[in-house]
Amino acid sequence: RRERPVWRVLALALVPAGTGVFMVHLGRAVGNPLAFAQAQGKWGRSAGFFWQPLVDYVADPRKVAEPWNLIALNFVLALLILGAGALLLYRRQWSAGAYALVSVLLPLSTGSLQSIARFALVIFPLFMVLAMAGRRPLVDRTFFGIFVFFLGWLVALVTLGVDFALA
Repeated sequence: RRERPVWRVLALALVPAGTGVFMVHLGRAVGNPLAFAQAQGKWGRSAGFFWQPLVDYVADPRKVAEPWNLIALNFVLALLILGAGALLLYRRQWSAGAYALVSVLLPLSTGSLQSIARFALVIFPLFMVLAMAGRRPLVDRTFFGIFVFFLGWLVALVTLGVDFALA
């Protein structure tokens, strides 16, 4: 069936409408509709260039983690997502590549590697690239071993009472 262009425009308008409704709620609840943006400073985030947290980590890679922030894991996942996005663009899968890149470049533009591992869980193009690479048995077994290792490591951290949230 043929859709009318007006329905497409209305569907697209739903995207910023969610932010608008949330801003109205914040205005009523706390008196500041931009409280969500101003709260980022409390987490050490500020607007900047997306490459800065990557450059900062490369300049001092000995800083592997803070008490609650697994910096090295976030750094590796940021590179993995950037690579997956670039590969998908190279393969002319424009929407998936753009989604992957925007999904990692926006958080990186806050000047921090914090939470990249958590954000990676919903960046489905990363998993598409991993699945494509996993077609080869050796690569599949390698990924399996790496993921089992990290699962065991994270379970051990939780068992030992280490306070982290993949922040």
